Amino acid sequence: MAESRAHVIMSGMLQGFFVRSAVKTKARLLKINGWIRNNTESELEAVFEGEKDELERMVEFLRMGPNRAVIYNFDLKWEDHTGEFQEFEIKPAADFQVTIDTKKGKTPKTN
Repeated sequence: MAESRAHVIMSGMLQGFFVRSAVKTKARLLKINGWIRNNTESELEAVFEGEKDELERMVEFLRMGPNRAVIYNFDLKWEDHTGEFQEFEIKPAADFQVTIDTKKGKTPKTN
């Protein structure tokens, strides 16, 4: 089967469900390389490379919301395989900040 690459950005209720760890475990089981990271509190981004059928299994796993996470938006782009990854890793979060408005109890997000 041909190798491919999937670039996924998903958002929803993702914090506190160990989504990144679950994805890393699943990627290793499926022999998929790449990475995953938080972009914001409610958005994850991941790049996966491997056999196309295994990538499709990973995409289905993500769409279902691993570990009871709730997915609101799911953006998937199929790309050409590059072979640049040797394993699957959890990358540090993208540079974002959260500001808490204590007067109104709201948590607006800023990048």
